[in-house]
Amino acid sequence: MSNFIFSILLFFCCIKFFLFYLCSTLNLFDNVTPMKIIAASDLMKFTNNSTVNVAGLVFSKQRPKTANGVVFFYLEDETGIINIVCWENIYNKYYREILSSKLILVKGRLQKESGTINIIAQSIKNISHLLKLLPYIDKPYL
Repeated sequence: MSNFIFSILLFFCCIKFFLFYLCSTLNLFDNVTPMKIIAASDLMKFTNNSTVNVAGLVFSKQRPKTANGVVFFYLEDETGIINIVCWENIYNKYYREILSSKLILVKGRLQKESGTINIIAQSIKNISHLLKLLPYIDKPYL
């Protein structure tokens, strides 16, 4: 079991290393230069209403009937979980990315309320294709 956990941790470390490397060399959103992806553990350092870029593996999506079209989904990076709130107009614009992505990049507004941090999505990009590059990245030392 410990080998399995070690493999999962190594996988998440590789993803983070890859995302930081990639986003420091490429501009994945046209209107953001340069791009810095914020880890889940670092979101608390930012002020309310800051614009941030987050990325991670999509592991849960919810569209409650009582939420008036709001979609909630969660990203996970190696440091934690990121709550994403997606208003109906953003969902309609990016629904393909939300439904089909394994690895996703979200630009949004950070919202802090009662100790909870949410990212209100403004734009979403499917970056799942980047997972193919993981075997070619040097593995970070743990």
